[in-house]
Amino acid sequence: LKTLDSKHLTIPERLLEQFPPRAFGYWRGRESFKSNTGVSFDALGAAATASDMTLGLLLNPDRANRLIQQKAIDDKNLGLQDVLDELLDKRFDQTRNNSYLEEVQNTVNYNIVMHIMNLSASKASTPQTKAIANSTLEGIKSKLSSSPDVNHRELVRRINEYQEKPEDFKVMPSPKIPDGSPIGSFQCVVK
Repeated sequence: LKTLDSKHLTIPERLLEQFPPRAFGYWRGRESFKSNTGVSFDALGAAATASDMTLGLLLNPDRANRLIQQKAIDDKNLGLQDVLDELLDKRFDQTRNNSYLEEVQNTVNYNIVMHIMNLSASKASTPQTKAIANSTLEGIKSKLSSSPDVNHRELVRRINEYQEKPEDFKVMPSPKIPDGSPIGSFQCVVK
């Protein structure tokens, strides 16, 4: 859960100053972060990519099914509801004291809701997993429905849209993580 903390996902502003917009002729390569901001470095996109990786593992449908099974076998084990409760309690909608941290938190919140929707919509999820995911979405919607915050209203709108037509749901891709150099590539040899 610490990898989803906006304090850890923000690139320090002093470092952002060192990422000027790309000059003409210097295109993004496979080792560059993808961007939703054109030629400039996308700090929120990097946070989306990192949180998406964690949530893809944490809320994987097969893993969620196992959590339900393991909790059923031994009540002392961690269950899916425990994971979702902790995720929402510790990482969802945390109040931040500056606009950069706040927007990174909004990015994480969108990814959390999207991955819970994915649990509900996935053909790999058992009915129990879907039930817990749907109940969690209802709880989020209920909590945020009277909020004046535009991002909270957008999350409620997305949950409503999902609930009206779950068959139309598609996971919104975050910017893809850079590949990095292949290990052993002849291009990586230092001379």
